[in-house]
Amino acid sequence: YAKGFSIVLATRDTNKAQEAIAEISKTPKKTDDQTLTFIQLDLGDAKTIPTAVEEFKSKSSRLDVLVNNAAIYNDDRKATLETNYFNTIAVTEAFLPILTQSAPQTATKRARVVIVSSRMGCFDWAKITGDALAALSDPKDLDKITAISTAWASGHANTGLSDVAYSTSKAIISAYGRILAQRLTKDNVPVDVIVTCPGSTKTDMNPAGIKTVEQGADTISWASYSPTVQTGKFYGHRTEVAYDTCDISLMGKTVDLD
Repeated sequence: YAKGFSIVLATRDTNKAQEAIAEISKTPKKTDDQTLTFIQLDLGDAKTIPTAVEEFKSKSSRLDVLVNNAAIYNDDRKATLETNYFNTIAVTEAFLPILTQSAPQTATKRARVVIVSSRMGCFDWAKITGDALAALSDPKDLDKITAISTAWASGHANTGLSDVAYSTSKAIISAYGRILAQRLTKDNVPVDVIVTCPGSTKTDMNPAGIKTVEQGADTISWASYSPTVQTGKFYGHRTEVAYDTCDISLMGKTVDLD
């Protein structure tokens, strides 16, 4: 908001949306024409996605940046896969035409998708092996990744994916981000895809987190406007992070907020 963006929050909880708007509104506008509103979307329910797209169109004529931040953290593999992977992909694909149409109106003539992933999905930390490691290391076949993930969610052994549902969901949504970046580049679609890690942030989902919400949001926000980020890359603390191996101890590191 401080950078001049108008914001449309997507939320399933109207009361929390209004609370968030009240908090964000405390930040001074950069321009007088900035707006701040919300639409209803429940990432746990795919049926809400088309309605959310139509509601967005009724409130805004353009979309420069889509931030995929919503997720769940529990031991239910099927629910985690549905929310953190399948429905995140569905939201991205549903809003992609609006992003594409809006790109020429941006300063760079390109729009962005920012995927909020996690270092917890790095292959070494998540102990990803076998067929899953081969599919994720150089991701090109989303159908194969989806098939392995679906088998994992159904309880099949030896898929090579992590026993920690959240870690698996973040590894595979990062792979989707890389595949989407490749697809859009190949098709000359003016939309970049940036994958980010907020680090260990204290939220309702993670009450034991180390960072404040503002600190956790820093890299996500930065990835929305920075001219230095590259499509298909993974960033934490405003620095590129490897997908395969990473120092999990950095999850609590902070950077100076600008």
